[in-house]
Amino acid sequence: MMKRCTGGIGEEYSCPRNGVGEESIKAIISPKKIRLYLSHPNESRFEIREWELEFEKRTGIKIINPFYDGDRFNEDELRNEVEITHDSSPNGKKYMRFKPMNPRKLVEVDIRDVLMSDGSITVLNEHPGSQEESYGTIQEMVYGRLFQKKIFALITNGYEKHPWLVYHSSEIFTSIEGLEKGVIDWALEF
Repeated sequence: MMKRCTGGIGEEYSCPRNGVGEESIKAIISPKKIRLYLSHPNESRFEIREWELEFEKRTGIKIINPFYDGDRFNEDELRNEVEITHDSSPNGKKYMRFKPMNPRKLVEVDIRDVLMSDGSITVLNEHPGSQEESYGTIQEMVYGRLFQKKIFALITNGYEKHPWLVYHSSEIFTSIEGLEKGVIDWALEF
């Protein structure tokens, strides 16, 4: 499970801060109706969803998660288009097999949601046992930059200094605690 802002690495950050407690933060941010698009790899979607719902509850920020939110699919199709399997090679590398779907609809709805958001959270992480490349996550990040959105990048796969990621990010974080602090600070000033 992803850690929340109340503790963590070296106790560098703790969410009540500057005399502003969690209830006050939510009271200040909620009326602003801030919407952030959430880009993340498929394999991390369950742990990220758990963090997302808890963060929304604490802050009042609406997070648009393309795997769960929006009008993109009917309930039976809810982003179940990817099947992760192992190939027969000796290294047992995982790969994705895409189920039949409408790629145009999926991509255009995601692009629309990026455009309609106030900013974006992009998560590039290593999922245990995975060598997954998340092409959609990177594309959503690029569209956010093209639409001049604030891009909060959580990069925990060691590529936080990659020139393309630095160029397309407004802010880069290597911990969930840092990401939460950055998003909350920005939202308080929004």
